[in-house]
Amino acid sequence: MWETTYRNDRRQHRHRCRCCSRIIEPGEQVVMWRMPGRRTAYAIHLDCADQPHPCGTMRDAIIAWTTNA
Repeated sequence: MWETTYRNDRRQHRHRCRCCSRIIEPGEQVVMWRMPGRRTAYAIHLDCADQPHPCGTMRDAIIAWTTNA
């Protein structure tokens, strides 16, 4: 899991936020991660990372997903 500024200059599609489902625009701050054994990268807005989730916050849920997958 890493925080970055979103860029899509090398791909033809954009990511959708896994929390709010909005398309992530270039220049927005995001949290990205990969599931173990997969090439696909997932992303959520930095603001969405602090949204409540049964595990605590979305950031806590991402950590749980990537370590227990």
